[in-house]
Amino acid sequence: MTNTGKTAPLKSAYPEIVHPNATPALQVRLLTYNVRFANPRPGKGEELWEVRCPKLCNQIRFATSGLAAVFVCLQEVLHQQLLDIMDALTNNGEGEHWSYIGCGRDDGKEAGEYCPIIYRTNTWTCERSGTFWLSDQPEVPSVGWDAALERIVTMGQFKHHVTGIRVIMMNTHFDHQGLVARVESARLIVAIAKQWRESLAETNTDDDRLHEPGTLDDPYVPTFLAGDFNSEEHEDAYKAITSPEAMIDLETLLPESKRYGHLKNTYTSFGEPGEHAKRIDFLFVDDFSLHQHRIRATPDATKGKVEVRTFAVLSNTFDEGFVYSDHRPVVSDIMITVQRRILKGETGEGLDAWQF
Repeated sequence: MTNTGKTAPLKSAYPEIVHPNATPALQVRLLTYNVRFANPRPGKGEELWEVRCPKLCNQIRFATSGLAAVFVCLQEVLHQQLLDIMDALTNNGEGEHWSYIGCGRDDGKEAGEYCPIIYRTNTWTCERSGTFWLSDQPEVPSVGWDAALERIVTMGQFKHHVTGIRVIMMNTHFDHQGLVARVESARLIVAIAKQWRESLAETNTDDDRLHEPGTLDDPYVPTFLAGDFNSEEHEDAYKAITSPEAMIDLETLLPESKRYGHLKNTYTSFGEPGEHAKRIDFLFVDDFSLHQHRIRATPDATKGKVEVRTFAVLSNTFDEGFVYSDHRPVVSDIMITVQRRILKGETGEGLDAWQF
């Protein structure tokens, strides 16, 4: 289920910085949203997809309008829902160019729920993509451990057209019943992310931006993970994702006073008996991009590869009086910075420059 591609090393988009303290950076918006599958027999408090769809699509359009470097990660999306959302994004009279990666979890084609990653094709090139099942047979449709259903992670390696920055984006939806499955799924995703980062450096040995000088062991291509994890912060799956040198919850990188919207819960339900609000939808970034990159970089590096600027949990109900989805959208703006390096010119002289 994985397509791979190799490209020639990219030249820096910023070959020269006039001010010695200038730090070029790319702003990227991440959005994760469990949109609730198109339930043909909705219960009390839940509307049909035909009612929810226009409002939910308008919400996604508003949250991404005017922003070029965006990744929209959705969960519980059936094939027709995905077509409806893509149609709303691309046929809005504004010349928008969107595409997606992902497949249905039941058969690896169009059956079952997707975890799609939606992106602007006039901003990003998808260099490789893959879907992995959260099981001990990740390459084929399968149910893992004590899970009730097939569960997947969608992955993409993207290159920014202007700057040449590469990122790895991941989107997943953990099982709602299997405790073991959620923990093992977390461990599997952390391992796959590491494999992808290392393979990117190993297959681009001439591109010094992909690893620390003289080694292929420290790739610093930022890796982001979005999804509905059906796991709260005190549970083992969340702890496995945020284990040392694995990943970091973006919400924790901003003080509460600087966050926007709802502060506690991302899952609201439709008001069903026995359901309770909780925080189970997250955005993560790999630990290396925040901490190890700075530690192992040249001595004058003062920042990690990624800096979190905003974090918000948006609403899922408004004056219309119905709930768009039983989850709330989670949004964060991050800045991907660069590292200062001493480059050698053709004649051997040193050149002080910034490189992606």
